[in-house]
Amino acid sequence: MIAMGTAALPPGFRTTPHAHIAEEIAIVLSGSGVVDIDDTAYPVEAGMVLLTPSNSSHTTACAPGRDPLVILWFYAPPGSERRWLT
Repeated sequence: MIAMGTAALPPGFRTTPHAHIAEEIAIVLSGSGVVDIDDTAYPVEAGMVLLTPSNSSHTTACAPGRDPLVILWFYAPPGSERRWLT
């Protein structure tokens, strides 16, 4: 099973550091920013695909400016997405 959804991060926004049991695949649909995985920063922009391994500490940040960072994400196995529903 797999869960999928979209996220739109406003300019300058950064998620809190977190980890989950699911592997996460993120496809950047628009905007730009940085995904930090286990203290390594990966600049991202539209068209890029990024894999975050399970149990890796990570944050996602939208670049400052006027465009949101829009991501299509997939979690396998599902369940980790519940943290965004609270």
